[in-house]
Amino acid sequence: DLATYPDAGMFVIWSRRGPGKTYSFLRYCTDCEFFFIYVKRTNDDVDLICTGADNPDLKADLDPFVPLNRDFGWNIKPKLIKKGIAAFYEFDEEGKPVGAPIGMLISLSRVKSVKGMDLSRARFICFDEFIPQATEIVRRNEGEAFADFIMTVMRDKAKRHQKLQIVLFANAEDISTPITNAFDLVDDMADMSFKKLSHYYNRERRILLHHITQAEIPLSDEELHSDMFCMMKGTAWAQKAFFGD
Repeated sequence: DLATYPDAGMFVIWSRRGPGKTYSFLRYCTDCEFFFIYVKRTNDDVDLICTGADNPDLKADLDPFVPLNRDFGWNIKPKLIKKGIAAFYEFDEEGKPVGAPIGMLISLSRVKSVKGMDLSRARFICFDEFIPQATEIVRRNEGEAFADFIMTVMRDKAKRHQKLQIVLFANAEDISTPITNAFDLVDDMADMSFKKLSHYYNRERRILLHHITQAEIPLSDEELHSDMFCMMKGTAWAQKAFFGD
């Protein structure tokens, strides 16, 4: 998507669980040495991601670099700076961060606290799981808060004629959310669903919408024959979880 739509300012991508959205994004940024800002919804989300690195005796790594470290021999972990704000570092064999951070981790609840900070290093802002699950408590103004944060970072970038791109990832849940409403994406997402489209690029707004479908990344044989697939077959939950509808 980044190669095909280089002029896009925002990439909105949703799918079933598991095709590797976050994995691919973090691998791309790390391989290309692009500094990124990784946004989660709450302070608790950020604290939970940092739990394993800050408490290695727990043997509970919940951060998104765990599979990448396993697959590529990296040792990248988050380090909590203060409540709701952390950074990703390379760690040495003694468990200490080495060099400058490769990315920043922040909750949407704390974006106001970074106003005035120089975030011009950022090449990407990624809001992961921007579509909340039904059980989550969501602030009505989080869309405006996220837009304000983008503007804070973009202002520094624009003065230097540098590009900032926004990436939104989510598992399929509900297209009407504070983020999709604030950025006026709901009608286009609904139209895509009705027309069975996987991509829609609004050139005027420079926004790419990408619905990763079963045709693009099909379920594996293991998933199709799993107990969960059989138990939930035909339900609305299965349409979201297994087919990203």
